[in-house]
Amino acid sequence: MKWRVVAWVGSFATIFLFLPSLLFKIWDYLIKAPWEAKSWLFYILAGLAFIFWVRWRWRKKHRVGQIRQDEEASLLFLAKERLVKGEISLEEFREIRRELD
Repeated sequence: MKWRVVAWVGSFATIFLFLPSLLFKIWDYLIKAPWEAKSWLFYILAGLAFIFWVRWRWRKKHRVGQIRQDEEASLLFLAKERLVKGEISLEEFREIRRELD
């Protein structure tokens, strides 16, 4: 038997047999267990939510700087294209480049 077939059958079994039964067991635990037995789950979920929120804020803050760098690079690229097409002279290109730096 080839390894691809084994991997495919294992993936199929995991997705359609194991994960649904695990989901039902977790759901049953969350519904029927008393709060004292599952309060630890609340703290884990709250911590994960806080971590995702911090990552989202950090990425949002750093994305603005990246967009500005991309804009400057694209403006320089446009100036190079215009220079190649002959729309602007070499002196005008150098002036644009000095302004962008």
